[in-house]
Amino acid sequence: MSGSAISSGRQFPAHHTFHHDFLNEEIPMSTKEKDIEALRQRIYDFVIRIVNLVKQLPNTLIGNRIAGQLLDAGTSIGANFEEACAGFSKGDFTYKLSIAKKEAFETNYWLRVIRDTQLLPPNRMEDIIQESTEIKKILTAAVKTAQENPE
Repeated sequence: MSGSAISSGRQFPAHHTFHHDFLNEEIPMSTKEKDIEALRQRIYDFVIRIVNLVKQLPNTLIGNRIAGQLLDAGTSIGANFEEACAGFSKGDFTYKLSIAKKEAFETNYWLRVIRDTQLLPPNRMEDIIQESTEIKKILTAAVKTAQENPE
């Protein structure tokens, strides 16, 4: 990983704000909130890539089985990260973040299987495997931090 652990290569404005409809005003986002929002977007972009990759897998018994496994694990990363961000407690946050991490490991596994069995050309798999590895590392560090700081 280069630069910020959650950098996706996107350029964000220097001053982020978010809008609360019920207040009808913009409130500046903290650095932590900006980091979470950047990671949320990075994971979402990754999930979209997973969905698009699954569409390209061969319509065979093996292709369909692996497609289902990858789709389940890959989309679960984003869903569980979203749930973690909406957690009711620090424990809930840590639990959902841990599930997202577990699903990131499984997703990385299926991507490597696709590459190594040549279900898709290996050169097309390297970038998404690298992104998967980085997301795995980010979520592992986030879970560790959350567990070390139970509040």
